Amino acid sequence: MNRCRLIIDPPASGSWNMAVDQALMETADQTARSTLRLYAWHPATLSLGYFQNYADRQGHTESLACNCVRRSTGGGAILHHHELTYSLCLPSENRWSKKNTELYNLVHQATIDTLKNWRIKAELFRATTDPIAEQHKAFLCFERRTGGDVILDSYKIGGSAQRRTKHALLQHGSILLSQSIHAPQLPGITDLASQPIKLDDFRQAWIDTVQQKIQLEISLSALSEQEIASAKSIETNRFSTHQWNRKR
Repeated sequence: MNRCRLIIDPPASGSWNMAVDQALMETADQTARSTLRLYAWHPATLSLGYFQNYADRQGHTESLACNCVRRSTGGGAILHHHELTYSLCLPSENRWSKKNTELYNLVHQATIDTLKNWRIKAELFRATTDPIAEQHKAFLCFERRTGGDVILDSYKIGGSAQRRTKHALLQHGSILLSQSIHAPQLPGITDLASQPIKLDDFRQAWIDTVQQKIQLEISLSALSEQEIASAKSIETNRFSTHQWNRKR
């Protein structure tokens, strides 16, 4: 069993959420500590993939009133509203950091297995087209399909992205619980399954399943003072700036 901190954060701005993920990645790099973090967004926020053009958001009119932040990971834009968002930061010596594709699929399989508690049948998407061509099609990440995505009734309801440095791995992703007025083209789990699922119930079941899938010994914790200070600095100097968010 690998020891891992569990941090459950209250809703926060996009710039703060991305700064905390970066700070936790630095913790994994500097101290070899693993952290699983669950969080939410307030207000509803559009996050752009690292390589997306900021101007492209003008084509998605429903989310123009939302705040916008650029992630440090690639992929398409995500409208964060009624969802469960997670990040998993692992040091390089953790065995899963060297099996990043397997880790990606196992976390997504944990979402599928969690949904079985509500008798909801989701599945992993099996890519049948060129993934390089696939990534250029849709502005919104949840309108794209790549191998390993979580699919329910032909809709994508779960996706993740990774970023690796020499000494750490960050994987973060979203599980779409219900439709947002800012992305009405994307139904969530409760819309597709036509049954209510309480966030707290789903979150706890998901944590338990992830813990079993990737053999984590999880203990509830909180950000350290040093991590809070680091996140504040990162937010100020990167994720809240026009230079970062509109760099493309």
